Amino acid sequence: MSMGTLSTGRWDFSYKTGSEGPRHDPYGFREFIAKNKRTGDVYTYHVGLDTWLKRGRELLSRDEAECGRFFEEITGFDPEDFDKLYSRATSRCRACGSKGPFTYQDGFPGEYFVVCGNCGGVVDTEFRESEII
Repeated sequence: MSMGTLSTGRWDFSYKTGSEGPRHDPYGFREFIAKNKRTGDVYTYHVGLDTWLKRGRELLSRDEAECGRFFEEITGFDPEDFDKLYSRATSRCRACGSKGPFTYQDGFPGEYFVVCGNCGGVVDTEFRESEII
């Protein structure tokens, strides 16, 4: 499991990835967690075997399209934009040491790469097995 954080004026954001499900057939998940600095409310948008949005322990929605829309309405951040923002903020090219600019490229079906704009080195990869099965 990996986790990272970013902070804005009103929100503290966390991003968590890992696997869930049975050991013989694990499935990846991502969680976008936003904590309102003023109210202390914590919103968790989970995308994995199931999709849901919670405020604290209160379930707000299980509808996939609705969860992403609600998260964006509440926090002002589209979860996919947050995913890219987190990657850019925390990534550094191993080949040249640069912190960017980075570009996103598709590889074979299910493969995604973050590529250094300075030297062309691969900074990060993601493989989505569910896209090819």
